[in-house]
Amino acid sequence: MLERADRPEDVGVNSDAVYAFLKEVEDSGAENHGLVVVRHGKIAFEGYRYPYSAETPHTMFSVTKSIVSTAVGFAIDEGLLTLETKIEPYFSEYFHIKNKRWNKITVESLLTMRSGKAFTFLQDMTADYAKLFMLAPFRGNDKFLYSNNDAYMLSALLQKVTGQSVVDYLTPRLFEPLGIKKPFWETNSLGVCIGGTGLYLTVPDMAKIGYCFLNGGKYEGKRVIPAFWTEEVKKYRTDTM
Repeated sequence: MLERADRPEDVGVNSDAVYAFLKEVEDSGAENHGLVVVRHGKIAFEGYRYPYSAETPHTMFSVTKSIVSTAVGFAIDEGLLTLETKIEPYFSEYFHIKNKRWNKITVESLLTMRSGKAFTFLQDMTADYAKLFMLAPFRGNDKFLYSNNDAYMLSALLQKVTGQSVVDYLTPRLFEPLGIKKPFWETNSLGVCIGGTGLYLTVPDMAKIGYCFLNGGKYEGKRVIPAFWTEEVKKYRTDTM
């Protein structure tokens, strides 16, 4: 558990700035559930707006994608995948859907949303997203295109190579070492975690994960996230405009 500073100023955080920020959020009409500020390994500020609390899980929406990416980092560290791994051999059930561009889709192209696929799934939990992904046409190029589908395919790939859902795979590797209870993660009818969204975490949970990355993958002096991955995720990969 992260230690709590007696005052924000003790770790170089200006109290007035924090409260000014909270007032600005309030005045904007944005819905504020809670805020945790961590600096120098200590909680400088933590507060919640009723009825929310430190125990309230929140839907992470697209922050979920960053947690899927973290799972990929663990799988690479364990030798199950590489950035160059091609996804086609892992989805042999769809081999009848032929396209010469299939063998160009790699783990890295999914991570950077450059699969080249022109497809956006609706939130239909009965759908076989992988099949829809395979059937979808390719775009004219493989430039960046923000995509829930690429993140889902990473989740499906991880389940194939690990034999576990992403949430089960991450529980002993990421969540438990950070003192996070196994979170709820939406799945489709095939039992695959929805990679682009669907994860629920508390505000302190997210603070722990963020601080762990900031600290090179260590938490309370112990290695949690592979060090190489905390560097890989910061590298420039592609233009997004």
